[in-house]
Amino acid sequence: GDVGAVAGGFMGPLTRLAGELTQLGWALYFLLRFDARLTGLALLVAPPLGYAVYLFGNRMRVLAGRYRVAQSRLWSFLAENIAGIREIKTFTREAHELARFQGHTREINRLGLNDALLNATLTFLTGLLFSLGETVILLLGGLAVYGGEMTAGKLTAFLMYLRLLYNPVITISRRYDQIQRTLAAAVRVFEVMDRPPGIRERPGAIVLPPLAGHLAFRSEERRVGSGGW
Repeated sequence: GDVGAVAGGFMGPLTRLAGELTQLGWALYFLLRFDARLTGLALLVAPPLGYAVYLFGNRMRVLAGRYRVAQSRLWSFLAENIAGIREIKTFTREAHELARFQGHTREINRLGLNDALLNATLTFLTGLLFSLGETVILLLGGLAVYGGEMTAGKLTAFLMYLRLLYNPVITISRRYDQIQRTLAAAVRVFEVMDRPPGIRERPGAIVLPPLAGHLAFRSEERRVGSGGW
């Protein structure tokens, strides 16, 4: 259910996310100490990456919400049909209910495929941007080595730390779909929690004080007639 999706989506991924962010911070620190200019060039991929994550994240969240709704409808449909299996067989409604079941599963498959396509596209764009960043750093760093401004060992170490900088971001982008699913499930949970109760107190109702004592029936009479008790 939605509660289980929220619990499972926040516990494990958040723990791993903390480790990845720590690695990201240390890698950025060492890169700045190596060469601040090359580090700035390497971070030029951040704005387009952030825009892509924002754009795809919104669409993923919408699809995740629709997926949760479709999944809930399927579970409700199955519970209803299992409870009323005798009525379905009595009125020979098997073909009709089977068609409804196939409609629910097709909708879930369609939403799941669209979500997988968005996730794969985001992963591809992330890898492409980072590959372009590494290519630019390798080209400019090679020119610096050729001109004597940097040693080959320093450039190699910089590229190694650059990979340590890019790898956590790639991993986070691959888990972004799971994060959006968790957020969609959390929205559904809070929608239920924030729903106003069906029974409300009337304006100006008397506040009942705490009661103490016993309840007793006196002069009780019972009559049995055609109408019951």
